[in-house]
Amino acid sequence: MSKRSVVLAIVAGCILLAAANISLWATHSVFNAERFGILVAEGLQSDRATQAIASEVVDHLLAEHPAVRGVAGAVAEDMLAALLQRPLITPAIEAVAAGANLVLTTDITDIIPLELQEIIPFVVGVVYAIDPDLVDQISAELSSSPLALLNPNELPNLRTASRVLPWLWPLAGLGAVGLFVAAIRYGPDRANSMIWTGTGIAITGGLMLLFVPAIRSASTGAITTSMGRIVVGEVVDALLRSYAIQDVLLIVVGIALYIEGRRRLTNGEVISLDQGETTV
Repeated sequence: MSKRSVVLAIVAGCILLAAANISLWATHSVFNAERFGILVAEGLQSDRATQAIASEVVDHLLAEHPAVRGVAGAVAEDMLAALLQRPLITPAIEAVAAGANLVLTTDITDIIPLELQEIIPFVVGVVYAIDPDLVDQISAELSSSPLALLNPNELPNLRTASRVLPWLWPLAGLGAVGLFVAAIRYGPDRANSMIWTGTGIAITGGLMLLFVPAIRSASTGAITTSMGRIVVGEVVDALLRSYAIQDVLLIVVGIALYIEGRRRLTNGEVISLDQGETTV
């Protein structure tokens, strides 16, 4: 291979590597229902998300009772936030995760609710301590109208991606590895080919790592409510952790390949395919 062919192979390999990287992440973190549920639960039960949900619930229930909101609002919010992090709310979290996964990967457009029946006794207890006359009303509202956590129209639909990406990542990954191996093995100078390949892989990982804030911003940009933005942001952060780890691993692999290429170059190792020999 000529130097020009080596460069083209490395560039094409990096493009395929980027496609494989994001496809692998989406397949295992977003389109895998079990893994997605775990990460959604992690995001929904984070401190910021539970506080935002608790504040929305209290505002909704006590909207017509500002005096009670002023007296008991902060206490009720803290109590609800703590309860949302407990195992008793796990069924509700699992239902939210299942609903979100369906919205993302199918044509279902139902509102994603957060069923809070499990915490009704605790909320009623707080309300009763403040104003016993409100107990029946608050209990009825909690039972009859689950909190609308997210509007599906504000979430992206990944139905096509959920069918394409699971088979794209292995093909793109194999293609990238094949091009990198060819560039190193059949290039005119193996040491320099390793340096260029390592540099390309590290740059690819670095550029994809820079996309993390952009992905988060794009995911929350269409959300119209403050609670929704916080909740989606926390869930996306949980989902993006594995993506960021993949990017860092690419950078590490690229740097390791670069260092090995520099070592060989420093030791004077040159691969000459024209002569069919190695000199050191």
